[in-house]
Amino acid sequence: MELLNHNDVLSRKDHNEYRIGFSNHFEKEQNTVPFIIVETIVVYKPYPVKEMEVSNYITKYLNKNNQMNLIKQYHLEPFKMLVQTIERTLIDKLFAICDYHLQKKYFRHSRHIYDLHKMWTSKLIDEKLIENIIDDVIKDRQIHGKQNLSCNPGENPQSILHEIVNTNPYKEDYESVTTTLVHQKLTYLECIESINEIYNRGILPTIIKNYRE
Repeated sequence: MELLNHNDVLSRKDHNEYRIGFSNHFEKEQNTVPFIIVETIVVYKPYPVKEMEVSNYITKYLNKNNQMNLIKQYHLEPFKMLVQTIERTLIDKLFAICDYHLQKKYFRHSRHIYDLHKMWTSKLIDEKLIENIIDDVIKDRQIHGKQNLSCNPGENPQSILHEIVNTNPYKEDYESVTTTLVHQKLTYLECIESINEIYNRGILPTIIKNYRE
């Protein structure tokens, strides 16, 4: 692997994007970027967190085929790590699709629609936890992010979400880009129905308070 953007990666930045080149042994899709993107961001505090086991496809394959000796030889054993909970990620992605909609930026962002559907239908979501942390998330996004337009004081993210459901602005990008990149082929209508359910649950607020004062 090779770092392709040395000059763009700077120290002491809240956000960095690393583009990692690699040898591709398979025919790539038209919308697939020819490198791996690794992003780091330290401006937002990750919360809430839970301890989960981290593994990988190679370890799972070797374990399934009783190749424990190879797992041990190459130090591929799973390990415990604190990770951000799925509820926080769902909140961030809801605000992300609202932000991109306000900016009319849809290219390669319809993947959030797919992700939200997968999270919502996973049955792992604790709606009470979302209710408990959403004000803190809004405060963080409002104070630390200039592009978080849907968290500006006076905005109505619930109404923005309703507009996304009714006008389908992400549909074209979803059908031309996202469907070529995901493993499980799901229609846009299947995914947007989950967004509609989230809207009907009233998870996002109808008015954003001013946390900058």
